[in-house]
Amino acid sequence: QHSVGAAQQAQAQQQQAQSMPEADSAPRRSHEDVAAESRAAWAAEDEAAARRGAGEAAVGSAGCFGDERLLLFPQRLMNVPILQESAVVTEDMQADQEAHQSSLGEGESGEDARAARSAPMLTADMSAFKAANPGATLGDFVRWHSPRDWLHHPPPGCLSPRMAHPGNAWQVLWAAAPAAA
Repeated sequence: QHSVGAAQQAQAQQQQAQSMPEADSAPRRSHEDVAAESRAAWAAEDEAAARRGAGEAAVGSAGCFGDERLLLFPQRLMNVPILQESAVVTEDMQADQEAHQSSLGEGESGEDARAARSAPMLTADMSAFKAANPGATLGDFVRWHSPRDWLHHPPPGCLSPRMAHPGNAWQVLWAAAPAAA
């Protein structure tokens, strides 16, 4: 009786398999095959990341910034972003801009006014840097854009007190800047 039930079950499975569309009749891949394919895909991604880290130009990159490496990803070289061109200005316009900057004063309000005036271009530079250096931090950007604001001691270094001050305009802009080449 047991063998009759098994024979009927086998016949039912065979009929079900024959009634399935051709797409489903492809041989089933084993769990080991799927795992091996996944490992191969991960290895390819790791290899591509290593090539980028070894100097392959990222999207929006003009090449490596010497032998500087990203703070959170020391296997990746820091890339120099391709930046937007500044607007063309005449000598008269340049003189007017310098006079306006001087009139803002030296205090905190003057610094804030200068920061607000330069925010669009600084944000564009930050966006380009983020696109050229996925995973970069504000510290990485400061090391490239404003090296005097990166203190090298103690290693690996830190932001200057000006940049580290809570609510600093650069921190606010960095947090809001999208990665865009």
